[in-house]
Parts: sequence; C-alpha cells; structure tokens
Amino acid sequence: MPQKLLKVGIQGGEGSFNHQAFKAWQKKHPGTEIELFFLHRSAPVLKSLIDGSIDRGFFAIFNNYTRVLVRETKEAAGAYHFTMTENLRSECGDIGIPLSFLGQSSETFPTIQIDELISIPIQHFLMHLPEILPEDIFQVTAHTQVLQQCKKNLEKYLSKVKMFTGEGRQYGTAGAAEALRNGQLDPKTYILGSKDLAEVYGLKLVDHSELPNGWQDTLDNRTYFAVARKTI
Repeated sequence: MPQKLLKVGIQGGEGSFNHQAFKAWQKKHPGTEIELFFLHRSAPVLKSLIDGSIDRGFFAIFNNYTRVLVRETKEAAGAYHFTMTENLRSECGDIGIPLSFLGQSSETFPTIQIDELISIPIQHFLMHLPEILPEDIFQVTAHTQVLQQCKKNLEKYLSKVKMFTGEGRQYGTAGAAEALRNGQLDPKTYILGSKDLAEVYGLKLVDHSELPNGWQDTLDNRTYFAVARKTI
C-alpha cells in the first residue's frame, strides 16, 4: 500500500526562511513522503491545521536578536489553545522564548500541539530585478521581522530609501519577491530577505563590500520555527 503523504503547510513562500526551516526539519525525518503547501501567513497555517487541510504546520515564533514573539504569529494565535511537552517548555525557557501566547486562549478553543522547534541562522540580502539600475530604486520591501533585524544597517546605508511591508500574500518577503517578478510591484523596488529568493525569482543580489554576510545588524541572528499539529 502506498505511504500516505504528510501534508505540510508553511508560513512562508518558496525560498523563504520558513522554507529553509522546513528543509532542515525534512533532513531530520528522511523517507517521509510530503506534500508541501506555501501558505505565506501564520493565520492560514493555523486554520489549515484545525480544518484538516494539512497535517503539520510551520510558523516562525521568535528571533534571538529582536527578543520578541513574531507579531503575526502572536496575533493569529489568539484564536487557538496551544500545548507542548514539559521538555519543550524547558527548551523554550532556556532560549528565552516567552510562552505568553500559549495561555492566552481558553481550552475551549481549538487546540494545537507544538511538537518541536527548528532554528536556523538568518542572513538577509538585498536584491532587485536585473534590468533595473540600483540608483533608480526608491523603496525596499520585506517582512516586518526582516526590517527590524536590519534596522541599523538600513538606516546607515539606505537612509533615503522608503521601507515598507506589503499586505496579504506580500506581507512575507517571498510573496513580495514573487509579486516583483510578476509585475505586481513597482519594478524600482528592492527585496530584502533570504538569498534563496534571488534564485527562485530571478533577482539580482546586491554586492555590498561592507556587508558580505548579510544586512542583519548582528551575525548571531537566529529564528525559531514551531512544528505543530492539531490535537485530536
């Protein structure tokens, strides 16, 4: 009998850091047959877990530099009740991840079990459409977390350029990169995010001699992603 596909939904799009976290998790679970869904936002991931559209969900919860819960995940979490093992709670405590979102909803709400955390190092790179000259670019778009993690370097090197986060699917940097490639964003726009986005969407990386390891304000930049499922 063919093995049942494990349906996995992730907060990001193709080439996103969520996608990288999923790949890191996949290496820990070799042989698992998976159907992957790019859901782009935390809310659709949580909703899809509860309605059974997916079996596992990935979403970012914490960054060690900004030291706060990822806002869109915290906001989406308000409609659910979360559980995790004591060992995982202890791991979160050691890392410094606040668990306030776990208890903000009643147990009468739909329950989601967080099974494990996946952490990956985060490096942000600037990129643009190859046919556009950098001197003509007037704005940068990225997820709010990205802009926070790169705030000092952006102020230092791109102080005259507008910074913004898109809405809906474009709230995530992968969605914004896809929109730029498809002509849904002003072509004179920088994307700031995972280097993988340049390859996926045919963008050109900016070679900045003073920032060879990325635009993040610290080299020790790590984000933690939850791997979750619906509690039966």
